[in-house]
Amino acid sequence: MDEHAKLGVLGAVAGFAVAAAFGIGLISMAVFLRGDSIGTTDAASAADGQILHVTLKDLAMEPPSLQAQPGPITIEVTNEGQAPHNFSLEGQATPMLQPGESATLEVPSLDSGTYEFICEVAGHADGGMRGTLTVGQVAADAAASHHGTMSAEEMAAHDAAVTAQFPAETQGHGGKVLQPEETASGIKVFELTAAPVQWETEPGVVKKAWTYNGMVPGPTIKAELGDRVRIVLHNDLPEPTTIHFHGMAVPAEMDGVPAINQDAVLPGQTFTYEFTVRNTGTNMYHSHFNAQKQVPMGLLGALIVRDPKDPEVDLDYPWS
Repeated sequence: MDEHAKLGVLGAVAGFAVAAAFGIGLISMAVFLRGDSIGTTDAASAADGQILHVTLKDLAMEPPSLQAQPGPITIEVTNEGQAPHNFSLEGQATPMLQPGESATLEVPSLDSGTYEFICEVAGHADGGMRGTLTVGQVAADAAASHHGTMSAEEMAAHDAAVTAQFPAETQGHGGKVLQPEETASGIKVFELTAAPVQWETEPGVVKKAWTYNGMVPGPTIKAELGDRVRIVLHNDLPEPTTIHFHGMAVPAEMDGVPAINQDAVLPGQTFTYEFTVRNTGTNMYHSHFNAQKQVPMGLLGALIVRDPKDPEVDLDYPWS
């Protein structure tokens, strides 16, 4: 294997954990934002021993909702992610847990009410590592509503009401297909500008996001097998960045791993990625600089290459 091939493999391996984490993070973020309490800890069992269990994953906490009765609570936390995480509730937190580590958090008596828990690593809470602990009668009521009191018809109606919230009627929607310019020689040119914006995550809730072309997730790039593509990155962020094309077979110098494949693109700079599309599939592109922060803040998008042998479909829509 020549040196370029080795570097390409290294970049792909380095990007795998990031890409897998963010797919999970986006799904968990959607579950959290809709406010559903599916997957919660049963309030009655929590009351018996007041022992709750939380699993930390990369940009997800399971379950995202907990219930308990007033009184001291023990929370057993395990990190099953590939990066360090912790668990913080009401000013108390576990130590930073390395992958595979566990810790126990003893929480003094809490009054009835709803409390937020998060991972304190920068960007992780905004990326989906947050949830709620509901204490008191309201917790029992919430648990009862999901534990046998609904008829089949009520369950169907409840599920339909939740599904109807997506896509939410926000000011903007991400993932729009980016139309390329085409050069005289047939190169498809896609322009991406990385910049901070205020992004409405749900009606009336606005968060600071880092975006490609002002949307989260970034615009969808579509190409065909054999295309020559040129992706021009303009960095309007306050820190360096790069783009890694996860799942794509690209030359090592186009793989986007800073200090290995390329220099980081500094604020105000532009970098051009160019390669021939050599494999099909539903892939993704994302930041590979400080990715633990930048990707959860919004720097990712779909890169779809259709296989000519795929069946014809009416709509090819990446779900995020």
